[in-house]
Amino acid sequence: MIRTTHTAAFWISPGCEILGVGTSHISKIIDTPERFGLTMDYLKAVYKDYGEPLGFEGKARDMIVREVISRGWIRIRRYPNNCWKINLVDFSEQVQVTLACWSKRMLCSGISGFIEGDGYMPVIISHPDGCFEHKTTMKELAQSR
Repeated sequence: MIRTTHTAAFWISPGCEILGVGTSHISKIIDTPERFGLTMDYLKAVYKDYGEPLGFEGKARDMIVREVISRGWIRIRRYPNNCWKINLVDFSEQVQVTLACWSKRMLCSGISGFIEGDGYMPVIISHPDGCFEHKTTMKELAQSR
């Protein structure tokens, strides 16, 4: 069943595989750390270093998500009635093609049970450290490549 999304989240792998997130981006990493090039021991160690419980949405989570993004993964989240936010390490030609394909699918057929019904929904693409920021819409992103 496909439904218009108000909130959705995805990871896109360096190989362009789109993963629906479910609960949270960190939960997806914890469920399948090897898929992200990590180990459960690494995740537990990072959380221990920050004195946080595994899966907590705090500083350890931020560090792990940044690590995954630095390896070429793309983090995508839709904020209800606000915008899509996309975090990535670079905005290369290949990444732009990948995001255009993702946006087209979201607008036309949907992904993981979600479809975007608003082509004018804002999209903010940025580096986690704020090195760059690009603003567009879902429709413009879909038509960009």
